[in-house]
Amino acid sequence: MMTAAFRPPSGKLPVGEQASAWFTHLTSGRATTEDAAQFRQWRDADPAHQQAFAECSKTWQDLAAPLNEFAAAAARAPAPAAPRASRGFMPGRRAWLAGAAASVAGVWLAVESPLGLWPSLDSLAADHHTGTGEQKHLVLADGLTVEMNTRTALNVRDTHAALHIELAQGEAEILSRRGGQRAEVQAAGGRILVDGACVNVRHVGSQVQLSCLEGEVQLSHGTGVYTLAADQQLGYDAASVAPLRSLDRQVVSSWREGWLVFRGAPLAQVVEEINRYRPGRLVLLNAQLGRRPVQTRFALAQLADADILIRDAYGAKLTRLPSGVVVLS
Repeated sequence: MMTAAFRPPSGKLPVGEQASAWFTHLTSGRATTEDAAQFRQWRDADPAHQQAFAECSKTWQDLAAPLNEFAAAAARAPAPAAPRASRGFMPGRRAWLAGAAASVAGVWLAVESPLGLWPSLDSLAADHHTGTGEQKHLVLADGLTVEMNTRTALNVRDTHAALHIELAQGEAEILSRRGGQRAEVQAAGGRILVDGACVNVRHVGSQVQLSCLEGEVQLSHGTGVYTLAADQQLGYDAASVAPLRSLDRQVVSSWREGWLVFRGAPLAQVVEEINRYRPGRLVLLNAQLGRRPVQTRFALAQLADADILIRDAYGAKLTRLPSGVVVLS
């Protein structure tokens, strides 16, 4: 049976209802790239649209954890006595909570995709995004280019003083040539000023790694202002900033040449990085094996066979599951 095409909400509806309709569709699993493009047009048409959608998204995410906890507690409680037959069937409190929790969990899965098996809401709603294993070149302004790595989502706004780039997730190399347009990059609460410089910014989970490849860049963070010269990097999250250190250019930028390079990284970290580039998911269950140091490089074009390489090199046992999930034990 064919699914009816999505009809964007009417502009005559209250803006909150429009935002809710868009959110429901984008998290339904049925949204297309054309739907995502229409959504971005709607969002960018009015600042009130952007605010309403952000509030709607936050409401659902805030509901997920407490409702699931409440439902789990109800499920552990003693079952109520069976209803009398003459009164007919009435769903109990636990059944209602379980159903509500499942609904919220379904939305949360669409928003976050815990195994990374499908695009997140941030990715679908972004101005520019890349899929698994995809890379993209963007020319955003005169003298300002961006190289997007796999599973990357970013939004772009022109603030006149600088081009504002929000790196919602993923990794990008940003080059601002001398005399060209400068950029202000936002990631995890930090603002990075790129003017006549080249940086690699990696935002995965709550962590950001900022690497200065050319020139000099400045990071403004809640804990202070930090200046990085060429061949320096640091890591940060919303709460703290790690000390400056020297970077390894091959490790940082090898993806631009079609490689992943690891120098002594634990296998667990290597597996997580490989997962960003290949369909499905490698799940490492052996903690001891995960601590093994890895000194190697992988060709991006051969990552479909990464599980075989790990099995042969480290003796891992492979168990294949649906949707391309492979358990390493």
